[in-house]
This record gives sequence, structure tokens and C-alpha cells, in this order.
Amino acid sequence: MRLVESPLQLFCKCLAGVSLQAQVAAVLPIPAIAQILSVFHMSLSNAVYAFEYKWFNIGWEVNKRLHYVEARWSYFLGFGLPLALATSWAESYWINGCIFAVLFPLLIVSANEATPSAQEAPFELPVFALVVRLSNFFFSHGVSRSQQTAKKQPQSSSSTDWAGDLTARSEMPRLVPS
Repeated sequence: MRLVESPLQLFCKCLAGVSLQAQVAAVLPIPAIAQILSVFHMSLSNAVYAFEYKWFNIGWEVNKRLHYVEARWSYFLGFGLPLALATSWAESYWINGCIFAVLFPLLIVSANEATPSAQEAPFELPVFALVVRLSNFFFSHGVSRSQQTAKKQPQSSSSTDWAGDLTARSEMPRLVPS
């Protein structure tokens, strides 16, 4: 079992957590508020997923990406809103999935060609805060467990064992500074 993950894998799980937040928001007891919060979260996560390809290629760090979205949340809300509305239209999970599969590649191309506004929103919206804290918590506990396991087992001398090199570090990278 592999406990140590790369920062990119951790970031992907962090974004999956944002989608999970949208699903949790959808089951709130007040249907109108639940639907609005769910579409809001899905809009942001669709935009972040689409821009992720561009940001990865230009070498942005994870914390820069998240801060950029939180500071310009109104732009990203508008960018991901059409896809979020289109995929929340049907009652069937399968139909919504098919709509997403057809439209998401267009969103990726649009994100690659887009130049987000340099102007920040009136206030920063820390929508990723909960997910980042949970990811950091699980990542640090996973690393401490793997370090304990590594101390009990002899280290391999293979230079291709990146997980062994990663567990040997004294300080692990975090998504966002605590």
C-alpha cells in the first residue's frame, strides 16, 4: 500500500473534494439554496478543471492556482456556469455525464485560449479552504505513517524509488501554507 503521493495527485484529490462539496450542498434541507450552492460549487470546479491543463503547462504551483481562483472567483464562476447548468438540467446521472463528456472538451479549449481578468473580485472567497485543510491533514498523517514504516524497514538502494526519497524528507510540501 502506497501512502505517499505526489503533490499533483494530492491536488487532484483536493479538486475532487470540491466536487464532493457540491454534492453535499445539493442535499441541504432547503432545496432552492441547495441547488444554488451545488451549481456554484460545480461552476468553480468545472472552471478549475478546465484551466488546470493550462496552469500545469505554464508551471504554476498549486497554491498559486488556488489563490488565483479564490481571488477571481466571479470570473471563474461565470466561466464554469454554462457547463454546470447544462449538467444539472437532467434528472439522470447518466445523461448529465454524457452532456459533461460532450461539453467539457470545449471548456478546456476555451480555457486554453482565455485570458482571465487581471482585476480581482471585490473580496476573496476561500472556497478551497476546507478541502485544502483536510488534504493537508491526511497528507501529513500519511507521510508520518510512511516515515514510521520506512524506519522499521531497510531502505532500498534503488535510485528510481521516488516514494522512498519523498519519505526521507524532513518537511513535506503542503498545498497551501497553514
